Amino acid sequence: MLSHTISTDGVKEMKAVYIDAPGQITIRDEAMPAITAPDDVIIRIKYVGICGSDVHIFQGGNPFVVYPRVFGHEFTGEVYQ
Repeated sequence: MLSHTISTDGVKEMKAVYIDAPGQITIRDEAMPAITAPDDVIIRIKYVGICGSDVHIFQGGNPFVVYPRVFGHEFTGEVYQ
């Protein structure tokens, strides 16, 4: 799950919610991604859904997951750039 903010010094940052290990969640400040190709876009996330696979990842029930992992993969938003 990602969300962005603009700090007081004008540097664009976003928040990312990570599952560091089963049962362990942290919120981290991350730099905004850069547009590097003509067909790239940056999406301003509005809502994120947490589904059953996210719950299993959080509980440690998916043997194929590599940690740390950004939480949430069902989202909606608007084109920001």
